[in-house]
Amino acid sequence: MKRMLLPIAVSFAVTTAVRADDPKPDKPTGKPKVKMDFDKIPDGWHLKKAKDGSHGFLMPKDLASEETSSGDVKAEGLNLKRQIFSATLKDGRAFVVAQVYLSGPATKDMKTNDIYDLFYDADKSEPGTKISEPKPITMEIGGLKGKEYFLTDKEGVKRVVTLVVKGRVLQTIVAADTREKTMDTDATTFLTSIVLYRPAPPKPAEKPTEKKDK
Repeated sequence: MKRMLLPIAVSFAVTTAVRADDPKPDKPTGKPKVKMDFDKIPDGWHLKKAKDGSHGFLMPKDLASEETSSGDVKAEGLNLKRQIFSATLKDGRAFVVAQVYLSGPATKDMKTNDIYDLFYDADKSEPGTKISEPKPITMEIGGLKGKEYFLTDKEGVKRVVTLVVKGRVLQTIVAADTREKTMDTDATTFLTSIVLYRPAPPKPAEKPTEKKDK
């Protein structure tokens, strides 16, 4: 199970361009779950909304390329629905947002820390990879709390921020050839910019029209 999570999150998002059939998107979502501080959006950046409308993140406007992929994976009692946005900056770095919805019987007794450990251990078990201990990190917009760690392999360095919320996992990832390039202001701005959106409230049921006697 651990190894199967890897192509869904970090390794899949950064090192491959394989596309799967798009899953049926969730219903459009409404207002942000937290009050957004638009003063924190730097010049030359914009708030980009995920394809399924479930979350947003900050992204530089001037990119070399960008792409989105999505698909479903089933393994050992888990149903995993992924959505990945990846962008290549003009300096060669990759900015990636990976979202994985988790469902199925294996999630029944999972706690938040179990899910963090699942993703962390999956990366830790990859051959040839060195991984740092996870440390807490807070989103700049909204104050959501996640964990971050560094992955180093022959391809370079990835700085990974993982955020577990109800029913899903979000990861923001910066990949570069050196650790220093994952730690500048632009990298940190992107990594800590996740904003969650709550589903739009259902429309109230229409009351039946009462007929009045003449």
